[in-house]
Amino acid sequence: MIKKLSIITVLFLAVAYVGYFTDWDDRLWYFWHDLRVSREVKANAIWLPDYQVDIEARKIPGIKDNASGITFDPDRKTLWIVVNNPTLLLEMDLEFRVLRRIELINFFDTEAVAYVRKGFLALCDERDQALVLARVDDHTRRLDRKTLHQLALNLSGHTNKGMEGVAVNPETLTIYTVRERDPMKLIQVSGLIEDQLIINIDTPAQIDVTDLYMDDLSGLHYDADTHHLLILSDESKMLAEIDFSGNKISYMDLEKGFGRLSHSILQPEGVTIDDAGHLYIISEPNLIYRFTKNNVSEDQSE
Repeated sequence: MIKKLSIITVLFLAVAYVGYFTDWDDRLWYFWHDLRVSREVKANAIWLPDYQVDIEARKIPGIKDNASGITFDPDRKTLWIVVNNPTLLLEMDLEFRVLRRIELINFFDTEAVAYVRKGFLALCDERDQALVLARVDDHTRRLDRKTLHQLALNLSGHTNKGMEGVAVNPETLTIYTVRERDPMKLIQVSGLIEDQLIINIDTPAQIDVTDLYMDDLSGLHYDADTHHLLILSDESKMLAEIDFSGNKISYMDLEKGFGRLSHSILQPEGVTIDDAGHLYIISEPNLIYRFTKNNVSEDQSE
């Protein structure tokens, strides 16, 4: 009897060991999830399983630490990256060359940035739980928060576990932001961009972010083509695609071995997609990743 128990224990530990180092449990879960999604849904989705990394862990020039958020600017064909300490806004071309550095004055903990419309960006300051709208043109070299249109959100809880991501629906001018955790929350704000007298703050009724199999929320992107949200998790090393009916559409595991990653993304903090369909993830301290869809031709990749 003791011998049989010993054999069972050894087999159990062997299976657990193999599972830990091959992520077979995650792979089986994704395979099962993908089988449940119809071809029609996949055709009208971002569909994260089709993405594979083609630029991995590229260091961002001029940043040593605290890269926190990223957004694509379709008018300028550039990327905006926000840094939380020191508080900076960087503009980069799609080859990851820094074009300029914009000093953020009277900001304290800038965690995210999102394109709003031509010449306008939205930023979030976690410590003050504030959404800030900023006008940026070719000549902008500094932004003083005291002179900008902004809204402080009372999210309650610890101020360092507050707003971690921001995204904008350019059609409805609705701003979305996520609270990191304790509790995790998705918030939508309407009326701020238009500078209306009445600003509505609520949560999308059909979406429950606590049902996404994530331990925290660290980044956000609104996709205008599919009208879906991408939600990023640092602690879970996962990216999720959801619709506004609350359906979980697709997932991307950001650990080694998935999406051709040679190493796990250690601290994913921001996500965006450009107009060619490339997906970018920014990771602390100073790394950027680009993922390309399988059906994107090789001549579009670096």
